[in-house]
Amino acid sequence: MDLEIINTFLAEILTAFPEVRARMECHDDYMTTSRMEEFARATTDAFSEGNTERAVEYLAFMSKRLANCSPVELEYMDVYYVESLFWPHGTDAARVGWQHVPENLKELFVEFHGRPPL
Repeated sequence: MDLEIINTFLAEILTAFPEVRARMECHDDYMTTSRMEEFARATTDAFSEGNTERAVEYLAFMSKRLANCSPVELEYMDVYYVESLFWPHGTDAARVGWQHVPENLKELFVEFHGRPPL
């Protein structure tokens, strides 16, 4: 059941953002955690590349989803998306991007890391 929920969630990301398909599909189907981490890297990379609008779209999608998600989706967003954002910390991506992270995602990030990525 949990795997079905996550596969549906990942498919919704790919439907909303087809440009991340190649990145996410570099990982085997059963590597759902790696696929979610890849979406976090795509968000960070968008900030690094100066594509703030795209990164903000990714963050907004995840923030909206977080507001009404199942426990397993929360785990994936928290552990495999939010915790992986702006890695490595202290980069230009973090300096530019942190101000655009929605509050509910910021809370998860700080709860895990103990501080912002700056």
